[in-house]
Amino acid sequence: MRGSRVGIFSNAGFECSVAADTLGALTLAAFSDDTVQKLREALPTEIIDVHNPVDATPSTHAANYGKCLEAMLADDGVDCLMAANVAPTPFMENLPAGEGHKEDILHENSYPNVTIRAFKGTAKPMVASLNSGALFDPAVRMMEEAGIPCFRKIDRAMKALGFFIGHGKKKA
Repeated sequence: MRGSRVGIFSNAGFECSVAADTLGALTLAAFSDDTVQKLREALPTEIIDVHNPVDATPSTHAANYGKCLEAMLADDGVDCLMAANVAPTPFMENLPAGEGHKEDILHENSYPNVTIRAFKGTAKPMVASLNSGALFDPAVRMMEEAGIPCFRKIDRAMKALGFFIGHGKKKA
């Protein structure tokens, strides 16, 4: 752990607000110009003002969500990451394949898979939040089995990340 500068990424503005309100010992990371450019390339910037926390809106596809997570994690000014998602959007593929929808959590660019790839591609602390009901339990289990601490509410995820970072800094 290098510090307490957190990058926050969600597809819901209310989650960004809750995360910013529950920073505790964490501080909002300032993104480099390169990171801002990469975020602009992946997000619908005609409706998004790119800043931390990043509200990607429910219209952002999971593949671009993954690109944004990777860009934030590559930023030297980001010490840890909160990857949050409000599940009921077909653009994230948070459901197992089944009748009545076209989602599949096993798809290469599902939210669980892009989040797992970002997590496995970094040594930085990262937590996820999938704000949803039991219908989305398979996506949560998929991320947890990959080692990602996954919470159902962003405030709990932020508190856990803050505790982890704060505890790690005391030990260092």
